[in-house]
Amino acid sequence: MSPDRNGDNAFLAVPPGADHRMEITVPASHTGGLFWYHPHHHGGVTQALRAGMAGALIVRGDIDLVDEVRAAAEKIMVLQAIELGPGYALAAPDPDPRPGAAFFPAARVLYPVNGALAPRLSCTRARSSGGGW
Repeated sequence: MSPDRNGDNAFLAVPPGADHRMEITVPASHTGGLFWYHPHHHGGVTQALRAGMAGALIVRGDIDLVDEVRAAAEKIMVLQAIELGPGYALAAPDPDPRPGAAFFPAARVLYPVNGALAPRLSCTRARSSGGGW
């Protein structure tokens, strides 16, 4: 990707509370599938990931032409681990951890699903001749 205009610019800074529209062209020849995206801000990738700044990106393609894939119900779940320090603040990295200690100590780890904490998930079984879901 090119850092030109609103592309994949690792040095772009968007201030808290501000809006920014990303424009990334996916080539027609790109493989379809489910992909993972996250910020690439230089010097801050790890902290951003620890704060839950990532998600799923669906790219349509030849896989969507398969009858079984096209007929399947799409259910996307993004599972994350958000590492927090005391007082639920994002923990600062420890550049010189003692032996056996974590580089990023976490007093509490939250596990959101699609950004929600403790979501209610339900599953229904569909009857089929194959005995599957």
